[in-house]
Amino acid sequence: MSIKDSPPIVKLAILTLITVIIWITFDVYRALTIKPAPDVPEEILAKLDPSLDETALNQLQSRVYVADEQIRDNIINLNSGIESTFDLIEEIPLGTLEVEIPEASIEGEPQQ
Repeated sequence: MSIKDSPPIVKLAILTLITVIIWITFDVYRALTIKPAPDVPEEILAKLDPSLDETALNQLQSRVYVADEQIRDNIINLNSGIESTFDLIEEIPLGTLEVEIPEASIEGEPQQ
């Protein structure tokens, strides 16, 4: 008697048995390779107090406010001690740079 000749219930039983064996194998492997949970100190596990600290909230209103104009610009020079190539480029004042743009022409017409 071959597998093709067996009733469907036997085929189902064989597939179920294979599935259960693979499932148990993977569960045993996972149980042996899983890392144990880390020990957590009691102060971390302690419950938090859900009430708001009103004194801390009142202190927030009395803090000093600094406007943007009062904060000086902090410029960080990343090229300190290194000669930058931008230092070698001559500054050109705006409006003095003249660029000649050629006129576009249609194909077949000679350019002037």
